Amino acid sequence: MAWLGTWAKRVKITIDQTDIDAALSDFPFLVYISTSSGRNGDDVSFVFDELQNDANRKKIAVTLGEDTECYVEIEKWDDANEEAWLWVKVPSVSSGADTELYLYYDSDHADNDTYVANTNSVVAQSVWDSDFKLVCHMRDDPDTSHVRDSTSNNNDGTKLAAGQPAVTTSGQIADAQDFDGDDDVINCGRDASLNNINAAITIEALVKPHTGYTPDDVSGICNKWNGRLQIWINPPTGVATLRLRIGAADKDVSFGVVPENDWSYLAGTYITGSQIAYLDGSLVNETAPTGDIDDHSASNLEIGRYSGGRNHDGLIDEFRVSNTNRNAAWIKATKESLWDDLLAFGSEEILVLAEASGSGIGTSIATGILVKLGLAAGSGIGIALAEGEVWFCKSTRVEPSHLEVARLKASRLEPVRLKSSRLPLCQETRRS
Repeated sequence: MAWLGTWAKRVKITIDQTDIDAALSDFPFLVYISTSSGRNGDDVSFVFDELQNDANRKKIAVTLGEDTECYVEIEKWDDANEEAWLWVKVPSVSSGADTELYLYYDSDHADNDTYVANTNSVVAQSVWDSDFKLVCHMRDDPDTSHVRDSTSNNNDGTKLAAGQPAVTTSGQIADAQDFDGDDDVINCGRDASLNNINAAITIEALVKPHTGYTPDDVSGICNKWNGRLQIWINPPTGVATLRLRIGAADKDVSFGVVPENDWSYLAGTYITGSQIAYLDGSLVNETAPTGDIDDHSASNLEIGRYSGGRNHDGLIDEFRVSNTNRNAAWIKATKESLWDDLLAFGSEEILVLAEASGSGIGTSIATGILVKLGLAAGSGIGIALAEGEVWFCKSTRVEPSHLEVARLKASRLEPVRLKSSRLPLCQETRRS
């Protein structure tokens, strides 16, 4: 069994192949850690039990397989409420078999600064491939007047004013921005990384219109006027539309109806001959305009506005722009990831630190150290409870949630936390 370095603990994460329609490369997955995570509502709060506080949030590693490290962006870490949202770049994801990852964690380990970082750092930016030109998690950062771009392009957004829009913790993924339908807007500028998107594009937005929203005439999600790059919702019908300007003509494709007071994932893509609207990961409509998107270098990219004061009335969470047309498999996997419906978590596993042979009695091993035993009754794993005493575990993989151990006879033990040695100590609950 391979293991990454000397990390004390880990948990397996499995990506469900049934939601991966084609192989994906460098895909950014959401890893949500809480008391109810993944498609099965798994309790992985033992990660917080080990790390103990927000300051230890970088004492983690995520691997493809057991020991190939992946880049991790920490969107938010909240030890007090036992919730964390991580974005992990997975180099390859199979559509023919489940893909296995591991999350390692250890409160005594050094910060993993090479692979794990907060938003707006070089390491965190490595999560997003070079085709991403803007990725905004819609958190206030560094203050109530701004939001960050998670890519290396630094297309950070400036709000109309402090708290306009206002941040809310009621996002689909951690925080979101709450637009008032009047004048709230976020301006992301017109950097060359945004201006040079002409041959292909993907625009993604996670939106939740307010109940009974009443903007002037449309509820604008985004806009870059000269090339349009617009998504808006029509209040009377609730129908959302993607508009691009191609060959001096507006080209529209409909997403269909976006419900009020509920989250919807909109993704619009274009490459010459194919303009597609996806709603919640499913292709809804496709048209076939040809040619490049008109030059839009003179226009700022705005989030929360269509044009001319027609602003969004509702919440926006994730917002992304890429200079490629993401394929259907990518869009579907993104939707499943945004809803935390792709991953399943295993049980906590603990590193074996030492080996011993013989019966284990009389071995000189420090209290609390996990050891492999070669016993006459068969090999397994044990815990040194005190010098000279080794308790036998029936499994070769220690998972504290269901340890069955014995002192050469059947005795039931209960794992408890041992901070000094980083490993759970087993206490006898019934002597034989």
